[in-house]
Amino acid sequence: MTPVKTMEPMLLKVEVPVMAAYAEQRGRQTAWIKAHVPVSIEAMVYGLRRVKPSGGAVEFMVKALARIPLRLESQIPKSDFVDSHHAWVDCLYAANRNSLAAFRDCADSEWMSPAAPNGTQPAAVSA
Repeated sequence: MTPVKTMEPMLLKVEVPVMAAYAEQRGRQTAWIKAHVPVSIEAMVYGLRRVKPSGGAVEFMVKALARIPLRLESQIPKSDFVDSHHAWVDCLYAANRNSLAAFRDCADSEWMSPAAPNGTQPAAVSA
């Protein structure tokens, strides 16, 4: 296992999957469909992991270990959480162009802050 580079926690714009419902017309009836919809928020990030794109696609996002606000914790899938307040969420390069430039340009697969919650073991993430 390669050593993980340390980073300082930083404020980034992340995509949080929030449970929502949308209406779909089926003839004269309306059906409500539940789905996870990405919502952009600014959150403190304690770790970054590369997402290996499938095929020959260009890398356009990373996974970020972010502190999730209390108002959104109940709407995010429990499988995304590392502890009760931190979850791995999507972080787009386009929304954080300057802040993620150093990570995008390096060859490291993961950066982690010493202040990150316990239990955040390095692992491969794929899209």
